[in-house]
Amino acid sequence: MKDNEENLKQSQSSEELKNEDQNLEKEDLNKNENESIKEEVDNDNDEVVNTEIEDLKDSLKSNRWFR
Repeated sequence: MKDNEENLKQSQSSEELKNEDQNLEKEDLNKNENESIKEEVDNDNDEVVNTEIEDLKDSLKSNRWFR
C-alpha cells in the first residue's frame, strides 16, 4: 500500500515538474515574441518620425522666408 502511495506521489510530482517546465517555456516564448513585436513597433515609429522630419525639411526649403 505504501509503495502505491509513494508511486502516486512521485508520479504527481513528476507531472507537476513537467507542467512547470512547459509553463516556463511558454513564458519564454511569449517574452521573446513580445520583445520582437516591441522592436518592430519601435522601428516603425522611427521610420515614421524620420519621414515626418524629411517632410518638414522639404517644406521649410520650399518656403520663401527661409531661403
